[in-house]
Amino acid sequence: MTQAMIQDMERRGILEVGFAQVPPLRETLAKPHPDEVVIFRDFFTTGLCFPLDAAVVEIFTLFGVFLH
Repeated sequence: MTQAMIQDMERRGILEVGFAQVPPLRETLAKPHPDEVVIFRDFFTTGLCFPLDAAVVEIFTLFGVFLH
């Protein structure tokens, strides 16, 4: 991701302004802080979305996967 990509996604309403940041240049593994979430740009460009059915959320929680 680049700052230009983030700004384009903000302009199109995919991301809320100021909620995304470019990862550090030398960071090769996603290690989010407790108040951060890692989302891959390709999820948005392909239209991938998850159902918000309560059962799916419970199953994901069992495996440490959280939807925000």
